Amino acid sequence: MKSTCIKLVGKTRHGKNRIHQHGEKWIVESVGKFQGQSAFSLRSTEKTEGPKHNKGFDGRWVLMKDDPNFWVKCDADAMQRICDTTNIPKDWLTR
Repeated sequence: MKSTCIKLVGKTRHGKNRIHQHGEKWIVESVGKFQGQSAFSLRSTEKTEGPKHNKGFDGRWVLMKDDPNFWVKCDADAMQRICDTTNIPKDWLTR
């Protein structure tokens, strides 16, 4: 899969803190299942995790539908390239 960049928006305090810590732009590493639900496996675009002189990328799963901590914003064409968009809320997609 070609790298696709999406924007995360924090819903909860936890989500907002992760955005503050790692940024709002994330790279979709893969699409799969997390806790039995369709989800994106994401990687931060910047190295923000770890000790000062040995930073690494942060990774996380974000559910495609009803994630408790994040909303996903993405170009509609990009979203169609990476997954089936039939169950994705239309307000996630931008043109």
